[in-house]
Amino acid sequence: MDDLPEPLRLEDLTEPPRMSLTEWLCILGYLCLVVCYTPQWIRIWRTHSVAGLDPYFLGLVTIGLAMLQAALILVKERDVVWPIILSNGVALLNVLVLDAFYAWAVL
Repeated sequence: MDDLPEPLRLEDLTEPPRMSLTEWLCILGYLCLVVCYTPQWIRIWRTHSVAGLDPYFLGLVTIGLAMLQAALILVKERDVVWPIILSNGVALLNVLVLDAFYAWAVL
């Protein structure tokens, strides 16, 4: 019976590490993208049309992609995330061009 390990006590457990700025930027960026995509996709599904995109949609996509790009740039192991940084940068550039055309059409 002496071979059994001692049971873990609550005092023996360590605290989880605090989340870094990079992790928070990733979470908030993806949350912005999900929050803005969902109503837009529901609207597109119901109307079967993409006419009249909401400006808040474009704004939240731009903010979400910018936060994700900032988080990816802050990652220390850049060798691993370079393809993601480049693809996210292209997507961000695309959204910025859409924002510019939208602003030009409205103003």
